[in-house]
Amino acid sequence: MVVYDTGSDWLTVKACLTDQHCNKKIDKKKTMQKLGPDAAAAMEDEEEVKKLLKSDKEVEVTEGHPTGEPAQGSEEDSDNSGDGVLSPFSSQAKEKESKKQLTPEYQPDVVYTANKSMTGHTASSLGFPLSYGSADLNGFKYADVVCLNPLAYSSLKEVTPQVLKENFCIKDFKYQAVMEAKGLDGCDGILGLSPKDYGSHSILPMLKRNGLISRLLISFSNAFHESSFKSKFHEDRQSYMVFGGYNESQIVGGANGLFSMPLASKDLNSAKFWGVEGQGFMYGDKWVFDPEKDEPILAVIDSGTTLVILPYRVYEGLMMGIADKVRDDPSISFVCTRDQKSRDLGPCYFNNTRCEDITDKLEPMRFIFGGVVYEIKIQAFLKDVQNEGMVTAPPAPPKAGETYTGGCMFELRPSKDKDEPPGSQEHRFLMGNTFLKNFVSVYDYDQQQVKLGVSVHSEALAKAYPYKKGQFHR
Repeated sequence: MVVYDTGSDWLTVKACLTDQHCNKKIDKKKTMQKLGPDAAAAMEDEEEVKKLLKSDKEVEVTEGHPTGEPAQGSEEDSDNSGDGVLSPFSSQAKEKESKKQLTPEYQPDVVYTANKSMTGHTASSLGFPLSYGSADLNGFKYADVVCLNPLAYSSLKEVTPQVLKENFCIKDFKYQAVMEAKGLDGCDGILGLSPKDYGSHSILPMLKRNGLISRLLISFSNAFHESSFKSKFHEDRQSYMVFGGYNESQIVGGANGLFSMPLASKDLNSAKFWGVEGQGFMYGDKWVFDPEKDEPILAVIDSGTTLVILPYRVYEGLMMGIADKVRDDPSISFVCTRDQKSRDLGPCYFNNTRCEDITDKLEPMRFIFGGVVYEIKIQAFLKDVQNEGMVTAPPAPPKAGETYTGGCMFELRPSKDKDEPPGSQEHRFLMGNTFLKNFVSVYDYDQQQVKLGVSVHSEALAKAYPYKKGQFHR
C-alpha cells in the first residue's frame, strides 16, 4: 500500500538495492549481540540495544556478512575522495565493507527489490535523509520504469512500447528508494502529488508528457469504512483515485456540483501547497471566524493528513460552542483534555456515549473556503472509540440497565498557533481525510485549482454552495 499525499513532491518507496541487501534474513537480536556497543549506530535503537545486550549472552552468531553496503549513520559512510556518502554500488563501499562489519542483520521491510529490475539504475550517488511528519527516512535516489498497472516480465524483449503505454508506464522515472525507515509503518511508501512540477520525478506531469493522460489533474473518492457508524449512509465501500479525470457520477449534482477554488496567493501560500483561502467558520448560527471581519488565512486541502487541524482560535470557539449546547443535558458527558503546562485545549470527546446517540443534539459546521460554503453535519467528524482497542464495527446500543463504556471522539485537533502573532502563516486550516471523505476532491495542475464536490456517500451529511456576502449575517 502506498499513501497518496498532495503535500509531498517525490514518489518514496521502501526498497533494497543489492543482492546481499535484498536477500539478508538474519535475526535483529543477533545483530545487536554481534555488534555490541556499535549496534546503536547501525540499528539506531539505543535503548533496545542496551536492553538486549544485557540478556542472553550465549546467542549463537552467524559468521560472515549478509549485506553489500555500509550501515547508514556509521563511520563507514564517510568517503573522503568524493561527495560524502557512499553509493551501495561503489567500489569504495565494497572495500570499506570488508574492513568493518556494522550493517544491521535483519530482513528489510521492502516493496521494491532493485536487484531484480532489468531497467533500474541509481540516479545519484548521494544518499538522502528525509523527515516526513513523524517519519525519518534514509536511502538513495533511484530511477526505473514506473507503471500505474503492475508490470511482470521475464526479459526486456517483452517490454515493448505498446506494453508500456497500455500499463501507463514512465521510463526513467526518478524516485526515492528508502533503505531505512522509522515511522512509516503500515504502508510501503508515499506517492507525492504536490502542485509543483519537478520534471522527471513529478508523476502527473510525466504521465501527460508521455501522452498517457490528456488532462493534468487527479481526483479521489474515499468511502466510509464498514467499522464506522457513518457507513450506514451509503452501501458503497470502494475508495479509488483517477489519473487525468474524475467520475461525475460520484458527485451530487454531477459536474455542476463540483466547486472550484484557486490556489491562495504567494503571501498566504509561500510553500506552494494545495492551499486555498480560508475565509470563515461557523458553528450553528455563530461565527467563530468571520469572513467580513477577519483576514483570510491558508486552508490546505491535504490528502496526506488523516485528521483536521483547526487554528487554535477556531478549535476553541467550536468546542466552547458545543459545550454551551450540551451543558444542560444530564445524559451527555462532554470532555476536553488540556495540556498540563499551558492549559491549552487538546482532544475532545463524549464519554460513555455512542456517536450515533449524540449527533442529533449537535449543530452543523460551515467552512468558507475559496468563496464556497462547505456545510457539514457534526457526525462527519466523530469516531467511536473503546477501551478494549480498535472498533471493528459500529457499537451496538447498551442493554437495559447497562452503561456504554466506550466514547465518541472528535477527529479534529487544535493547531499550535495560539501564541503566534497576527499574519503568521502558522495560522491555517489543515483539512485531512476526515473532511475529504465527504467529497470528491480534484487537484487541477493546469488551472492551479482545488475542486470539491459532495460525494454521493455523504449526501446526507454535507452540502456545498457559493458564499454570498451577508449570507449568514443578521
